[in-house]
Amino acid sequence: SDVVVMAGAQKGFGRSAIEAFSVGTPLVAPFEGSLTEVAVPGVHYQPFDGTTAGSLATSLEQVLIDDVLAARLVRGGSLL
Repeated sequence: SDVVVMAGAQKGFGRSAIEAFSVGTPLVAPFEGSLTEVAVPGVHYQPFDGTTAGSLATSLEQVLIDDVLAARLVRGGSLL
């Protein structure tokens, strides 16, 4: 896939995030949740405000149209 989306805050770190990082796929995830304890928004994943669909759509669109951003997120995710 081109991008992995975690649409809601996870109680745990989330298998989806681990899989995205391990296969080199950019991740879009909300600011809140346990992911923020180990990953830096904008470095390891593209964040969005988990309370609005518009914020998710904007972050997803940014990753899909900006190849430099997507590559930076893949590099960052591979370091975790």
